[in-house]
Amino acid sequence: MNVIFFPFHKRRKPSPAQLRQRQQLEELREVKRRLDAARCFFQAVSDHDLVAASVYEINALQAQYSYLLHQAKLSNLRCDSVPLASF
Repeated sequence: MNVIFFPFHKRRKPSPAQLRQRQQLEELREVKRRLDAARCFFQAVSDHDLVAASVYEINALQAQYSYLLHQAKLSNLRCDSVPLASF
């Protein structure tokens, strides 16, 4: 039985800076997803208490998203500079 081996390129280990950038990008995506869900929830509810709770949640998530964007700008994070392949 003949076995054929194909040469594969070794994966480079991502640098600590790349790992940090990936983590920042993933955090931004997660907070954006949660913010979108909170906005949908706000549109769906009619109870006064639930509306108030969703407003507080939206405000908190917007503040978190704003903070993460500021941190990303400080570290010059760009989506095209972060390889999206799993690590």
